Amino acid sequence: MSTPLIVRLLLDAQEEFMRASYSVPGAARTGRFAGLNSASWVIAHAAYFHDIWINAVAQGRSAEEACDPWLLEWIQHEYPENQHEANFDEARAALHRVVESVSPFVQTLTDDVLNVVPEYSDEDGPTNVTVGYLVARDLAHLFSHAAELNVIATSAGAADLGLPGDMPNTSQGEL
Repeated sequence: MSTPLIVRLLLDAQEEFMRASYSVPGAARTGRFAGLNSASWVIAHAAYFHDIWINAVAQGRSAEEACDPWLLEWIQHEYPENQHEANFDEARAALHRVVESVSPFVQTLTDDVLNVVPEYSDEDGPTNVTVGYLVARDLAHLFSHAAELNVIATSAGAADLGLPGDMPNTSQGEL
């Protein structure tokens, strides 16, 4: 059985967001750069929603039991005026942890599971939506914030990443 296209797209979005997080030069890693969101905020924000939508909501688990503790603490203080306070390396480390915890679940998704509406009652995520909706929303969110990181990086002199990249998972039928 082949892996659903939307699942392969999510894996590619995840990989491209990780790649974009590594493209940000040192000068653009602290505070807001060129009037844009701070790179650390973008990484923490995208990692938090990747975590909450896939590890918690899609699996019917509470945020407290399913999500990264650093991100759960960060979201309590995440305000636009506090963007300079997120530590770039800590945000990227949290992203790594989320990717490691999300990937095994994502790789098992089938068309049947994508159509399931998980039981979820926390206030941190959408309710009464299918796992497929969460996957679609998450992949769009990751790709859009990968582009945002690319703008931050190129504004600081880095080379353009050529997003969305090669998308190796999407170009093959099996994982």
